[in-house]
Amino acid sequence: MRHRIRSVSRIFFSLLFAVLFFANPIPSAHAQIPFTGFQATYYQGRNLQGKPILTRLEPAVNWAYEAGGSPAPGVVPSTDFSTRWEGWYALDRAGAWTFTYTSDDGGRVWIDNELVIDMWYDHMPLTRAVTKEFAPGFHLVRVEYFQNSGGMTSQLTITPPGAFPDWMGEYFDNPYLLGQPSYRVNDTEINFNWGSGSPDARIPSENFSVRWSRLYNFARGNYNFSATADDGIRVWVGDTLAIDGWVPQQARTYTNTLFLDGTYPVRVEYFEQGGQALVNLFFKPTNAPAPSTANETWRGEFFDNTHLIPPAKCEQAAAQINFNWGGASPGCEIGGQLFSARWTAVRNTLATGFYTVQLDVDDGARIFVDDTLILDAWREQAPTKYAATFYLNAGVHEWRVEYFQGVGGAQLRLEVIPGVTPPVASTTFNPTH
Repeated sequence: MRHRIRSVSRIFFSLLFAVLFFANPIPSAHAQIPFTGFQATYYQGRNLQGKPILTRLEPAVNWAYEAGGSPAPGVVPSTDFSTRWEGWYALDRAGAWTFTYTSDDGGRVWIDNELVIDMWYDHMPLTRAVTKEFAPGFHLVRVEYFQNSGGMTSQLTITPPGAFPDWMGEYFDNPYLLGQPSYRVNDTEINFNWGSGSPDARIPSENFSVRWSRLYNFARGNYNFSATADDGIRVWVGDTLAIDGWVPQQARTYTNTLFLDGTYPVRVEYFEQGGQALVNLFFKPTNAPAPSTANETWRGEFFDNTHLIPPAKCEQAAAQINFNWGGASPGCEIGGQLFSARWTAVRNTLATGFYTVQLDVDDGARIFVDDTLILDAWREQAPTKYAATFYLNAGVHEWRVEYFQGVGGAQLRLEVIPGVTPPVASTTFNPTH
């Protein structure tokens, strides 16, 4: 009977493969790309250029190493390398598939040659997810990654439509979350006490690991997170490492409070080394007030010289920095030439992550956050566009914008955009008077 079941199973999967293949045939230009696993090609340097130092078949895009580690010790260095994975992935049903990618440092993901996730810059571990409608069949998946220094992570998860309405649990037969999971399951909650046993017959009772992930919509407010683990645990909410207890330990509880507003990917990672095994995560809104927005209004001080030399002639409050004086006076009994100004504000950042400032200026300006210079355009110039990207933790930060006007037209506009935008080359434009 068992032999008959195995034979029927082989016939079923052979027919499924044939249907998928002919429904979405593989172009001949990509004939060498595998449809079981991924062809991984490693390069010296961060630009995926030159002669490969290693090419091999890998079952999944899924590894993470501490600083000094390597996916191929003695062949691939621990710093300054890049990798490309390519593979045909069989989507066995039509619908909205979710691709979730975590990288440290830079990474990007293409599906059928469409760039769907782009984090091609130095950063700590970041996770991005995209959900798209697909027809059944084989689809070309390409992942590119570069490692600068420190720890390294490159992990891609592909989730079928409607498969995991709660937590997607990925269970690994090693304590490092490496390779393909032994199985995936929908867990309605993260609250397990396996004692000295195992989560499943496919997993050993020691030296295993689990990753849970989901998207969660948080109403605006503060949330208290509490996690208990024996042994290690870490919890990400969006790009914020909210709880970090990634060490062998007896049962220990960690807590943290985050201000959240909107939908965030939540990821929980756990490993068991030996002895007792338990893990849980709970979160709930708190009655604590939201972080103070302090004074989001810009306090402007204007000087009748180009070097911000006090005393200020006057002060003017502004809801935003967006001025085009042309050659006219900014007020304060100051002429339209040879003046300077300084704006300060205490502003609340709701979410940890990268932010981009875009600046339009004529003549000079510079921007500081918490007394750190993040953009320096302190020079006489025609109207010019600038952009700078920087990393901010959630919470309150002190902003300062300084400006001077030499002669000719005068204008200044500042915009802060969450995330990373392509760098803006210095270009001139015609101001509107």
